[in-house]
Amino acid sequence: MGGEGSPLTPNFSRLSSQSNVYGLAALPAGEEGPGGLLAAALKGKVIHFRYHELQRRMRPLASELQFTYIPVDAEIVSIDSFPKSPPQRGLVVGITFIKDSGDKPSPFLNIYCDYEPGSEYDLDSVRWECRWLHDTPQCLASWCHSHLWECCPGA
Repeated sequence: MGGEGSPLTPNFSRLSSQSNVYGLAALPAGEEGPGGLLAAALKGKVIHFRYHELQRRMRPLASELQFTYIPVDAEIVSIDSFPKSPPQRGLVVGITFIKDSGDKPSPFLNIYCDYEPGSEYDLDSVRWECRWLHDTPQCLASWCHSHLWECCPGA
């Protein structure tokens, strides 16, 4: 079937710990973003999987991304990404995690996006720009539609 480096060729990469179905997020490609897949392991590591064209061949590439404000002892529950709504441009990444703070585990939601022109889709830039929330949403989808502009203007 597929030749070397084609999408049909199986490629493997190990995660440092297990994940779940909520630990995967597809990234928009082309003008809408860098493309690829984000995979979050329970133990806090996030890997960006994508194909990179090198010498007219598609090569698999996996790189670890360290997002800010996620403690090393936190357990990632889910990750998601989506493009900002037009006319704004950029990528928004949301990561939920649990941190054991002694008495009981505490849930957290971090939202990442970048405002700098030219960096809106750059994961190396986005992962450093965590936005703070003033409340904890019960339903993230409806909260995003009504409040996301507070932390990511134009999202």
